[in-house]
Amino acid sequence: MLFKIIGWFWIISGFYFLIRPTSLMRRLQRKSKWKTRSFFFFIAFIWGAPLIALGWQEEGLIPKLLVAVGIIVLLKGIFFISTKTSEKFIEWSSQKAPYVFRLFSIIQIIMGFTIKHLADKK
Repeated sequence: MLFKIIGWFWIISGFYFLIRPTSLMRRLQRKSKWKTRSFFFFIAFIWGAPLIALGWQEEGLIPKLLVAVGIIVLLKGIFFISTKTSEKFIEWSSQKAPYVFRLFSIIQIIMGFTIKHLADKK
């Protein structure tokens, strides 16, 4: 049930940022550096943990790829919170056009449907 809720959250927030990418851009620009680092760590945890949990319980290649992606996302989140990379990423993301954020939103929607689909199989 929790994974279905997380899947729906990803889908809904992905559609929101697909329609309004400038709201995410403004949110990133307004936050302080420490708050933004914590925000990105939280996002990495929310992305990585369900992928690992769902992929670990299933058989096949795609679930195992999801586990690998989840581990990479979690490790990046851990390193992101304590490095200068986060400042560079904030600067990079503030200079990008809205279509880049729309692309990230589409990826988020696809991941949400993947999580929801794996949760429905149980």
